[in-house]
Amino acid sequence: MQVCKVSFGINLKSPKRWEDAKKVNERSYVDDGDILYTSEIPIEQDDTNTTLFNKLSDLSLNMLLEFLPKLFNDDINPIKQ
Repeated sequence: MQVCKVSFGINLKSPKRWEDAKKVNERSYVDDGDILYTSEIPIEQDDTNTTLFNKLSDLSLNMLLEFLPKLFNDDINPIKQ
């Protein structure tokens, strides 16, 4: 069995507007902030794109519901990438 690891984070230095991001030629702001929260789900042999989509949708919602109280309580330990 394989595992799909899902993480999310924030890059406070990233442009706030698309117009500003287009002006930054070679600099990528995607996936270069600290990891703030992570979780994983199993990928079963019989999973399809539909079952994975549903699993990841459910996981994303649950992660957000678990993460927000931690964020508001300042209970986050960022992990550098």
